[in-house]
Amino acid sequence: MKHLKIKSRRAAAGYVFISPFIAGFLFIFLYALITSVMFSCSDILISDNGYTLKFAGIKYFKDILLVHPTYNRSLVNSLKNTLVNVPLVIMFSFFMAVMLNQKFKGRSFVRMLFFTPVILSTGILQKMDNFSALQGGLSGASVETSISGFTGIFDLGSILLSLNIAPKVVLYITSGVESIYQIINLSGIQMLVFLMALQSISPSLYEASAIEGATAWENMWKITFPMVSPYILTNVVYTVIDSFTSYNNPVMEEIQTVSKGSSLNYSYLTSMSLVYFLLIALLLIVVSVILSKAVFYNDNK
Repeated sequence: MKHLKIKSRRAAAGYVFISPFIAGFLFIFLYALITSVMFSCSDILISDNGYTLKFAGIKYFKDILLVHPTYNRSLVNSLKNTLVNVPLVIMFSFFMAVMLNQKFKGRSFVRMLFFTPVILSTGILQKMDNFSALQGGLSGASVETSISGFTGIFDLGSILLSLNIAPKVVLYITSGVESIYQIINLSGIQMLVFLMALQSISPSLYEASAIEGATAWENMWKITFPMVSPYILTNVVYTVIDSFTSYNNPVMEEIQTVSKGSSLNYSYLTSMSLVYFLLIALLLIVVSVILSKAVFYNDNK
């Protein structure tokens, strides 16, 4: 009976915690979503007395998917950029969180340096990211040509190729190093989450593993990764959303370009936005289902 009361209290506390989201979803997001669906399926007739909607079916969806010259390409580029950038951001933020969790002199100052880009936003870093030296030849026809364009910065590509690593993997790694400023800028929140997760792990787990003779590498895979796995899922979902809603995302740029046109068509814009929203929702569902199978939840009950 006492156990049921504790579970009821925890459930009530959980509902109180998510009540702002529920209220926002019901009274703000849901209304906007329904209105967008109505706009995308209708011709909007504007008059002095307001506007009226005339049902148009899926005409605008056909236009953007079958007639628009660049929208499909923007969707593919957006998806491709997300699939490339998300693993880089997650790996970098986790690595830096592990490093920043160590005890060393000046740790607070170093943490501040890595979190500063989040505060300063993208101004300076975006200009650095566009610096011509970092816009090397990685988009060339062959991997060797791409890597040679990068050697002006340093010879990482050649070193990796000499280790018989697959050229596509080398190109992926070097492209990540090329966009290091953007990755740092996108990793601030994730580093904070991972740092909090690492600090929440009980030291007694590592003490027990040390008694058993476990190595640092075994601790990483047997203790650290399982304990932070729920936060990996959280960070992946956050990073996917952040990537899709970035101001320099191809689809976002496409929608902004259309919205600045001389003949503003709200039905056309809402159709583009809804297709994009469905793509994001589908990807998030797939990612959540796949990663949730590998998540370890420490149940202390």
